[in-house]
Parts: sequence; C-alpha cells; structure tokens
Amino acid sequence: MAGSLAVVSRSALKTIVYRYGAVVSSVAVALGVSFVLRPYVYPRPLVLLALVLSIWGRGLGPGLVGAGFATVTVGLAFPQLLPRYGTVSDAAMYILAAVTFCAFSGTKVRAEAALRESEERFRRVFEEGPLGVALAGKDYRFLKVNSALCRIVGYAEAELTQMSFWDITHSDDLEVNRELAGRLFRREIPSVRLQKRYVRKDGEIIWVNLTACVIRDAEGLPWYGLAMIEDITETKRAQEEAIARQKLEGLGVLAGGIAHDFNNLLGSILATSEVVLSELPGGSPAYDGVESIKNVANRAAEIVCQMMAYAGQENTVLEPLDLSGLVNEMLQFLKVSICKRAQLTVDLPPNLPAVRANAAEIRQVVMNLITNASEALGEKEGVISVTLAHVRSGSNQFADSTPNLLQNEHLRLAVSDTGAGMTQEIQARIFDPFFTTKFTGRGLGLAAVQGIIHNHGGTINVVSAPGQGSRFEVLLPCTRQPARDTRDIPVPAAARAVGSGAATVLVIEDEEALRLAVSKMLRKLGFSVAEASDGPAGLDLFRGNERKYDAVLLDLTLPGKSGREVFEELRRMRPDVKVIITTAYGHDSVRKAIGEQEPWLFIRKPYRLSDLADLIRSGCLHKRTGGHAAG
Repeated sequence: MAGSLAVVSRSALKTIVYRYGAVVSSVAVALGVSFVLRPYVYPRPLVLLALVLSIWGRGLGPGLVGAGFATVTVGLAFPQLLPRYGTVSDAAMYILAAVTFCAFSGTKVRAEAALRESEERFRRVFEEGPLGVALAGKDYRFLKVNSALCRIVGYAEAELTQMSFWDITHSDDLEVNRELAGRLFRREIPSVRLQKRYVRKDGEIIWVNLTACVIRDAEGLPWYGLAMIEDITETKRAQEEAIARQKLEGLGVLAGGIAHDFNNLLGSILATSEVVLSELPGGSPAYDGVESIKNVANRAAEIVCQMMAYAGQENTVLEPLDLSGLVNEMLQFLKVSICKRAQLTVDLPPNLPAVRANAAEIRQVVMNLITNASEALGEKEGVISVTLAHVRSGSNQFADSTPNLLQNEHLRLAVSDTGAGMTQEIQARIFDPFFTTKFTGRGLGLAAVQGIIHNHGGTINVVSAPGQGSRFEVLLPCTRQPARDTRDIPVPAAARAVGSGAATVLVIEDEEALRLAVSKMLRKLGFSVAEASDGPAGLDLFRGNERKYDAVLLDLTLPGKSGREVFEELRRMRPDVKVIITTAYGHDSVRKAIGEQEPWLFIRKPYRLSDLADLIRSGCLHKRTGGHAAG
C-alpha cells in the first residue's frame, strides 16, 4: 500500500513540475533576455508573449501562477518601471492575458482530448472486439485488419495486408462473392450479409457470417470496404449434426412404419415360395425361378434390417467380445475377395480389453470397411492397413448406465487405404443412405455401419483427401468383462422325433397371404392348424378349446384387439399355453410390449418355415421361460 502511494506521489509531482515549471521557466527566460537587452527590448511585451506561449495548453492554474511570478519578477528586475505603471496594473495585465488564453486553450485541450478518446475508443473496439473486422480497398485488398480476424483465418496482420479477400475465400464461393461485391461497390445494394467459407492458413475450411458495406466520401464515391466476420464453424457443425440426427430420426420413423407391413409382404413371399418349392417335383424347370424369388425376398429383408440398424431401432444383444480375434477371423475370410494387387498390412495386438458388442454386426462393419478400402484401390497397386489399438479418448455415452464399461477407454479399429481419396463434399455424404460414388443399388453401406457403431456407444470418423487415400477409425467402448468366444455356435434344432401330428397350432395373423402359406406348410409337416385373421376371432376359437391347442402363433400388431391384449386373454384362459410372438420389430421391442413375467417364445418376420416348425416342436417339448428368441 505504501509503495503504491509513493508511486502515485511521484507521478503527481512530475505532473506539477511539468505544468507549473514550464510556465515559470518561460517567464524567467524572457526576463533574462529583457534584462540583458534592456536598452533595446521592452520587458513587458516579451514577458507577456512568453507567458501566453507557455501557458497554452497547460490550464488556468499554471497560467495564474505564471502571471503572479511575472508581476513580481518584472518589478524586481526593472524597478524603474513600477512608479510609472504600478504593480497592480502589471498583475491585472498578466492575469487577464493568462485567463484569456487559458479559456481558448481549454477549449482546444478538451477538443483534442475528446478526439483522442474517440480514436482510442474506436481503436479498442476495432482491435479488441470479438468479431473479425477488416478495411479493404477498391481492389479488395486488406488495408487494415484486427486481431480477431487474424485468429479466425490463422494469418498474421502483416501477411493479411499483402492479401485480398479472394485469397482466403473458398474456390466454390468465389463467383457468387465477386458478383455481390461488384453490386455493393456499384451501389446496387446497400450491404451484404451471407454465410461463406474461408480457407485458413493451415488449410482448414471454416464457415463465417460476413456482413459488408462500402464507406463513401462526401461525393458518394467508394472510399473503402468495411467487413465484419464471425466464425460460425462450430455452430455450422452443430447444425449439421442436428440435421443428421433429424435424418436419422426421420428414417427411424420411416423404418419402423414400413417394417411391419413390408415384412408381412416379404414373409408371405418367402412362405409361399417355400410351399411352392416343397410341392415342385424334382428337376422341375420352375424350381430355379422360385428359388430366385425366395433369395430376392431374403435380400429385401436384410435391407429392412439395415434400415432399422441405421435408425437405431435394431435392438441387438451386446456381449463381451474379443475384437482382435473377430477382425482376424474376418480377414481370413476376406483375403480372397479383396483386390489382388493390394498389399494387406495387419496390426492386431493380442490380450486387448474386450468390447461390448454384437459379433454379427461388428462382422458386417469390418467387411464393409475392408471392402470399401479394396474398391478404393481398384485395379491399381496399393496398401490396405488394418490396425487395432487400446486408447483413451472421450467419454462413453453408455458408461453411466452400463457399470461394466470402462470410462474413457476404447479400442480403435482403423482401416486405411492408399487409394484415390475423397473430397470434402463426398466425405459430407458418405454416411447418407444409398449414397455411392460407384454405381447405384449398393444398399445402405456406410449408413448402416454408422448406425451399428452408434448403437454400440461408439463413433466412426473418416480422414481423407484427394490423392492421399482414406482412413476410417472406429472407436468402441471397452468392458471389464472377459470376452466370449466369437465363433459361430450352431443352434441345435429341437428333436424332430417328436410326433408332429400330435401338435395343434392356432395361427392368429392378419396378413392373409402369410397366414395361408404358413398354415399350409405346417399342415404339410403334420401339424393340425386353425386360422384366425384377427384377435377376437382367435380368442373365439381358443375359448372353450383351451386344452386342444399346444401352441399359438400370435402376430403382435393386429387390427382391433392388440397382440398384447390377446396374449393376456390367452394366458387368463390357460396360463401354461405356449405362445409364439411374431413381428417385424426386434426382440427388445417385444419384451417392452409383452413383458417378461410370463413365458413366451419369439420369431421375427420374415422367417423360414423350417425355423418356425422347429420352434413349435421345441415349445411343445420343453417348458421355456420369458422371451426365448428364434430366427
């Protein structure tokens, strides 16, 4: 505190000495000159001139002090003047001069201070404002830029003042920007406000809001351009992510809406084709055609499943998985299908933490990424690299709700190629459904991959540039649980020795073609079948014949009475009846609709009739508990 006061005191003393000392010193010099040249120079005008010049700009206080000093010293230096004019007249003359000139100088000082304050205010607003600000000449070259603009575009001020707006504008925006700038300088429009792209010094493309106008002289001629620039890259990225989420949600609504009806149709096609195939004699010329119909329907069913996965509505079972082993297994399978001129480099360390994943879906991800890398090489020589690493990156969105997940710990699967690479425009669309740069009809591709990874609580990113290849990185959260064997374990079919003829099945299905085909095939397999097209009809058949039926095949989405209501009514009439729920939705959706408090079986549409027959036999042979899934 004492130190601060001392500094203030010294500063105040310097100010006093500067202001008052200058006046006194000027008067003293004038007196000295007058005394030396007293025969030739009259002292009063010279002292008066010195007093006026010295107090100009220093204020009234120093002026009055100078006037008093001049009065006394003139009288002492030139006593012969006092009788003639007197001290009072001298003092009045000097004081009047001091007051007059101080009044004029005060106005000047205030004007200069206001000007300096205004200039400082403008300078600080220009330099310290959060927006980038630039002044540009009629040739659009930068005349003056602030530090915010330098931060936005990554150039130093000295570099920018050697450049023009066009040097940092994205090439795709140049034509439109030039046209708008021309109209602005020609006074066709008062100002310009638009979103555009700049290219930073490091090559990064950023989005900005640009507001520009032209400052004109008194005659209305263009003087210079004024531009204010706001970096909206993060906002733009957030908007794009929001749009992507909306697209995902929209597709989810679409997929959920069409899944049931579309899969009913596919189920009818598959079931009918199986019935026809079973009735065709050996060597029939129609056999291959019907088999082709069946295969096409199966492919269509797979596309629906991909849509559901992309939309996040495919609820799959996630288990601890050895990702290194699974990728290695897939590579052995894919080696024969990748480009023959490609060199495959692999780095899959053993003993990595397990990830919580669905083996079948991760196989689809690996196959899609490696196939894309191979297609990127085409017939040229190149390298496909597949690496796996344990990294700490970001946070797991499911870590709080899934205790066994390790917070911030991931396995990073990277698949890279030395192919042609991708432009920014292509990268922005590669995760769109059905987008391709090769030919149409390729399915959901990377869109389904993105949906699968998202459902696993992971992320997928791509780094690419034309001529520099591409690198896809997938991050999947680790789990504390040990990995389970990923090899396919064949599901044992139920003992077909069970007498089918003893089993009676009630089929409650509103899709007529599917119901007829299923019922016909079950009868061919030896089952007794009763059919109902809706819930009330099915309950009427069941009521009074509760012990007649060994199993009920129940569609979850029925007109009138819902599948859940029919299920509950069946259980009230006979608690131990075997009910097989069928729907186009996933197993978890059925669990939410039906619950786990009662035993039930599940088969997803579209299904193979042989799988349905096995499930019916299994349900008749064994008593199951809540929600066993098939198919």
